[in-house]
Amino acid sequence: MNPQFGTERAVAEWLASTLDDPDRAHGAWAIHRVAALPLGREFCVIRLSRELVEAATSSTDPSTISDVLAESLDGPVICDPVCHRYYALVPPTGAAPWPATKGAEWVGEGTVVGIPEVGGMAPQLITYWSVPFVSRHELCDPGLIRDLVLVGEKRLAASL
Repeated sequence: MNPQFGTERAVAEWLASTLDDPDRAHGAWAIHRVAALPLGREFCVIRLSRELVEAATSSTDPSTISDVLAESLDGPVICDPVCHRYYALVPPTGAAPWPATKGAEWVGEGTVVGIPEVGGMAPQLITYWSVPFVSRHELCDPGLIRDLVLVGEKRLAASL
């Protein structure tokens, strides 16, 4: 068996377990390639504007952005090209003190987010993994995201 398949399967099972009925997530992935999963228990997200991410990575190319995010954040990141946002998955603790920032927002308990099927990485018209999971235990460090946000804000301010 391909070791990557085992990891993807374990991650998919873990993500699906955030629902009372994990089969709903698997069904949504099979039909829509995206499942609405609740935040707060297993993970939260930091929602980043595309403008901020492009400034922080000095690129508009999805492949280059993915490479820079993978190197900078050490965890999984979702891209939603329709809504022009990125979602960095983070542990459910650590929201405070998250600074008020125009292009970066902590989103947690009481919210659902569209999670693409595990293994779906190619940029498409729907949500995809900009940076895939390595394992379910590898979430982004909010401190590293904060550093990325500061770089993006500085570059955006300099471009005004």
